[in-house]
Amino acid sequence: MSNFPQKLREERKKRGYTQDEMSKLLAIGQSAYAKWENGRTEPTLENVVKLAKIFDTTTDELLGRQVDFGDKIIFNIT
Repeated sequence: MSNFPQKLREERKKRGYTQDEMSKLLAIGQSAYAKWENGRTEPTLENVVKLAKIFDTTTDELLGRQVDFGDKIIFNIT
């Protein structure tokens, strides 16, 4: 998750949230959220999923992973 702290900060600022607002949306302490942005700790998978929903993106995009599906057909399995 090397680029994660930077991506997290960019996404938060792009949407006009403060760290305090984000921590309330995630039901965590503000200092815990700040540590994610500073790269001192990493969120749980559950919180990464919550962040992706808040930012209307995928977990892969949020984590800086490139996913190239090319010409493959992808089916939604429910």
